[in-house]
Amino acid sequence: IFFAMAFMAKPTVITFPILAILLEYTTTGRVRWRNIELPLWICLIGIMITLYVQSMGGAIRSADVVPIAFRLLNAIASIGIYVRQSLLPADLAVLYPLARPIAWQHLLSGTLACLGLAAVFWRCGLSRAARTRGPTGFAAPKYDSLFPYAAGIGWFIIGLAPMLGFVQVGNQAYADRYTYWPSIGLSLALAWGIARIMRNRPRSVDAALTVAGGAVILTLATCALRQVSYWRNTDTLFTRAIQVTSWPRLAHHNLGIDLCLHGRLPEGIWHLRQAMSYPVNQGFQKSQIEADLAVCLTLHDEVDEARQIAIRLNEANPRDMNAKLVFAMLARRCHNIPEAERRFRELLRERPTFAIAWWELGAAYADRNRWPEALAAWRRALALQPDLEPVAKLLRDHAQRAAEQTPVDWRMLLVLERFAP
Repeated sequence: IFFAMAFMAKPTVITFPILAILLEYTTTGRVRWRNIELPLWICLIGIMITLYVQSMGGAIRSADVVPIAFRLLNAIASIGIYVRQSLLPADLAVLYPLARPIAWQHLLSGTLACLGLAAVFWRCGLSRAARTRGPTGFAAPKYDSLFPYAAGIGWFIIGLAPMLGFVQVGNQAYADRYTYWPSIGLSLALAWGIARIMRNRPRSVDAALTVAGGAVILTLATCALRQVSYWRNTDTLFTRAIQVTSWPRLAHHNLGIDLCLHGRLPEGIWHLRQAMSYPVNQGFQKSQIEADLAVCLTLHDEVDEARQIAIRLNEANPRDMNAKLVFAMLARRCHNIPEAERRFRELLRERPTFAIAWWELGAAYADRNRWPEALAAWRRALALQPDLEPVAKLLRDHAQRAAEQTPVDWRMLLVLERFAP
C-alpha cells in the first residue's frame, strides 16, 4: 500500500521491488517471492502508465533529438555527479540543462565513480571472500560479512538507473532531487562501515567519531539553510541557477518571463536575449523563447521587432498561441482597438486560461473607457496568475472609475462579446 501511494506521488520509487528483494536477502539470507509479487505487478502497471502519460505530453525525447551515444555519456557523467551531490551537496540548482558537449571533468568523475562502484560491488558481493562469508544472517549481524556493502552500492545503482536519462524525459541532464532515493544505499553502506569500525573501538576513536558526526551535521544544516534561501522566489531561484550551471539557457528564459510579468521589462528582455544566444543543439524549443521575447517586446512597446518575430512564428506554425497574442497586442498599440478586441476574444475562446490575454483585453476595454469590463478582465487575469503585479496596480489605480459604472462579471464577458458586432 505504501509503495503504491509513493509511486503515485513520485515515479522515482519504481525500483522498490528490486530493492526490497536486495534488502531482504541482505538481512535474512533468503527471498520470499510471495511478498514481492504484488509490488512487481504494481511496478509494471505503473511503468506502462508513466511512459504513456509522458509520451502523450511530449516529455520523452526521441533518439533523433537526443542521440543514444550522448545519452550514454550523459549517464556516465551523471553517476559521478550524483555521488558527489550525495556526499557533498554543493552548487545545487533547480535545473541542470541537457547540454553538449559534456564537460570533461564530469565525464572523468563519472568514469572514476563507475569504476569505483563496480570494484566495491565485485569485492563485496562477487568475490570469493564475499561468497564465503555470505549475507549478514537472520539472527544477528555478522560484521565480517562483506555483502551489505555490495547491497548498499547495488541500491544506489539500481535506484539511480531510471534517472540516468536512457529514456530522456524533459530537458534536464540530471537532477539533485533524484538523489534522495538512491542515496539510501550509500547511507546503508556508510553506516555499516562505521559500525564495523566501532566494533572494537578505543575510547579515543569513540570521541573522535562523535565530534566528526556533530561537525558533519552542523555543516549540512548550514548548507541546507543556505540552499533553502535560494527558493524564496523565482528571481532568487533562477539567478542562483545561472550562477552555478554551465548552460543556463532555461534559467535565463524562466527568469526573463518572471521579470517581464512583474513589470521589470528591460531586465526581462535582456535575460530572454541571453537565452536566445545559446545554440540550439539539445532539442530545446527555440520558438517558445522567441514567442515569449515577442510578447515582452510588445509590452515594452518595441513593436517592430515583435512584429517580425510574430510573422516568423506564424509562418512556422499558424496555430501558435503566442503569435496570435502578439498580433492582438500589436493591433491595440496601433490604436485598432476593435480588431484587437476581436483577436483577444478569439484567443480566449480557444484558451480561456491565458492570463496575459485577459490582461491585454482589459487594457483594450480601458482604451474605450469600458471600465467595468476592463476590471472584470483584469480580475480574471489576476485570478489565473496572482503574481501579475502590473495587473494588481491597474486594479488599484482604476477601481474608482469602474465603481461609477455598472459592474460586469468576467464570466459573462465572452458570452456578451461573442455576439457583439
